[in-house]
Amino acid sequence: MSESTGGMLFLYVLQPLFEKLTHWLSGKKLTFVTAIWAVLLVIDIVWTFVF
Repeated sequence: MSESTGGMLFLYVLQPLFEKLTHWLSGKKLTFVTAIWAVLLVIDIVWTFVF
């Protein structure tokens, strides 16, 4: 899949679904979920470069 196709898939399919899923979260819950995802992303990046 090319980068442009992946970008279009995200913009028109995944992003609206993600928005619907996160719409019911309050500010504190959304911040908590975002922080968890950010920590997981950092762990993944570190894991990728170390191993």
